[in-house]
Amino acid sequence: MAFTALMYHSLADGRHPDALYPKYTTRRATFREHLSALVDAGFELGSFRELLESKDAGMPLPDKTCALTFDDGHRSSLDLAEVMDEFGVRGTFFLTANYCREKADFLKPEEIRVLAAEGFDFGTHGVTHRPLNALPEAEMKRELSESKTWLEEVLGIPVRTMSLPAGQGGRAVHAAAFAQGYRLIGTSREAANGSVNAPGTVNRLVVLSGHSAKDVVKIASASPAYIWKRRLRAMAIWLPKQILRTAHRTREDGR
Repeated sequence: MAFTALMYHSLADGRHPDALYPKYTTRRATFREHLSALVDAGFELGSFRELLESKDAGMPLPDKTCALTFDDGHRSSLDLAEVMDEFGVRGTFFLTANYCREKADFLKPEEIRVLAAEGFDFGTHGVTHRPLNALPEAEMKRELSESKTWLEEVLGIPVRTMSLPAGQGGRAVHAAAFAQGYRLIGTSREAANGSVNAPGTVNRLVVLSGHSAKDVVKIASASPAYIWKRRLRAMAIWLPKQILRTAHRTREDGR
């Protein structure tokens, strides 16, 4: 059964506004409008844990299943959780260990435990948020293991899910994660998903600050027009960078 997953980050007007990445923030009122529109459109909203529970029980996912995910662990996750609670739905927070350990405006262990007791789900998002596929193998594996150990110590339960920092993964990263006991890996590939595979990856569609409730319903539906627009935009950003890198290497080789 096909399903989708949405990727949010933080609230722009939460307890600690996220001023570093404004395009990835969503206003609290807007997030409420998103959830209301998704529920009205018939979406079954849930978490990665619920995806795994359905898989392990051999149960098909409900029609129009959409997982809600939130990367990094910004402290405005508390406000996101309050809004989800209004609709009786839960989602998965993917936490960057060092952000939570070192930055004042990110979730702390007691807050994480409170949210977990309320039924919210948690997974890891690396230790330092560095792209895992750009690291030496030993360091990449340490990022996977240390973030997992830290979060398991906070929660007191096994951690089975993660999302890729900066969306950067690949076969070696996925294999190392599965070997360490992760069962689902959230990617940044914007597409719908087929049935849940565990161990396996989950494509996620990003929600940006300017997206309206109408937009989010289209995104959660994996609208082909939206996906192609995003891919063309990504290509438009990637191609000039590649040209500049090639030109730089050519100049270096000519010296």
